[in-house]
Amino acid sequence: MFTRVSYELRVMGKRIIWVPIALAAGFIAFAFLLHFMGVKMERFISSGFEMFLPIITGVIVATSATQDPALEIQLTMPRKYHNTSIFRLAVIVLWSIAIGLLVAIIPSVLHLTFLPDQLKKSSPVFQFLGLQYSWIATTIWFVAVALVASLLTRNRSASSAILGAIWIVQVLFMAHLVETTSWLQPLFLFPTIVAPQINFWTTNRLEVLLTGLVLLPVGWWLLHNTEGLLKGASEE
Repeated sequence: MFTRVSYELRVMGKRIIWVPIALAAGFIAFAFLLHFMGVKMERFISSGFEMFLPIITGVIVATSATQDPALEIQLTMPRKYHNTSIFRLAVIVLWSIAIGLLVAIIPSVLHLTFLPDQLKKSSPVFQFLGLQYSWIATTIWFVAVALVASLLTRNRSASSAILGAIWIVQVLFMAHLVETTSWLQPLFLFPTIVAPQINFWTTNRLEVLLTGLVLLPVGWWLLHNTEGLLKGASEE
């Protein structure tokens, strides 16, 4: 298993390893700089987990998990390519989540977490688990959308642009949209940071996670489209 993981990491590139680490380290370092400047940093730290780590993981998936310089050879091998792609996706997601969970211990121990209203009266253990569940759900959503977008567009730049557009809409407009359009509530990706006062935070987190889990089989099905994969490889 270790040999297989090492091989897939070489194929996808070292950025799979260092980008999540660099992001986490950068946020923690900048947060302490804000602390010394007398600026409250709890919300900033939490935004790193819920707003930035998920989209970074999604972009990595969109640009790496389904890309292979030897795609034609892969498609002729006994191991099906869709299995290889899903394995790569799992490596990316599990690594990002592992880094996130390890780094999340620091603000939790230092009592620098930013909580939504629905978690404030919970026990410290439940608060910690709830916050991790929140950003993991968003990460799964972005990963699933990235997989589907990359397979539909067959273009790394286009799929990354789609993720970026979603992120911008979520940050700038979604808090207002969910107040006036209730059916958009299941698509609210950053409620902890953008609207911590909402009374549907717990329900929203479950809906976001389920949406991501539903989209993953769609990506699995699209990976079976050999003609589309080859066309996308030639266009790249």
